[in-house]
Amino acid sequence: MNASFFLNSKWLRRLAGAVVAVLLVWGIGWLVLPSWLKTQLETRLGDQLGRRVTVGQVEFKPWSLELTLHDFAVAQATGTAPQAEVLPQLFVKRLYIDAELQSLIKLAPVVDAITLESPQLRLTHLGQPPALLGDDWTAFVFVFHDRDWEDALLPSVLTQPAFLIGAVGSRRTHAQRLERLAAAGVIADQTARIKGPFGLIPATRDPASLALSILAEVAGAYPAPWVRAG
Repeated sequence: MNASFFLNSKWLRRLAGAVVAVLLVWGIGWLVLPSWLKTQLETRLGDQLGRRVTVGQVEFKPWSLELTLHDFAVAQATGTAPQAEVLPQLFVKRLYIDAELQSLIKLAPVVDAITLESPQLRLTHLGQPPALLGDDWTAFVFVFHDRDWEDALLPSVLTQPAFLIGAVGSRRTHAQRLERLAAAGVIADQTARIKGPFGLIPATRDPASLALSILAEVAGAYPAPWVRAG
């Protein structure tokens, strides 16, 4: 068996051509598709949503039909919140899609697995803030990550006869909170009612520990003499 046999064999030439075609398609898919898909997501999807869409990186493995998007973000609508230019409406650290090879036969996506890593969705309330009513037996504790809700709700809460008003966050966060309230016209006698940082366990980020820390401080501040009197 020599080289002339391979050159004269029709089925071997077709097989070699098929292999070259597959490798060419794989190469195009691996090199070209990621940048094309990134552009399509950032332009067309952004136009349809009416918001800025950004994608950090796109990876595609055509031989296994695996697609990965890194740092996928959809910006907030302009003017919905003071932090709209900084914090995206939707952010996904990593989106992984594993498609089946049947997708090529059916000419439709057949997905085997989808994985989301660190998804974050921010919702903005555009209407009037809800009315918060309290009495002498009420404790208000603010645990918001975004401060927009705090700025909207705290002024009305400070007029309520609650036995405790607290807000989580660092000392720096609390100082900034007081500055924003003062700029909004809230008097110092009212802002002095806010206990911050709040919680018996300092600087905890674990949800269970944070809940226990808050409840412990609320229980410690509960008006015990009133309970004995009742």
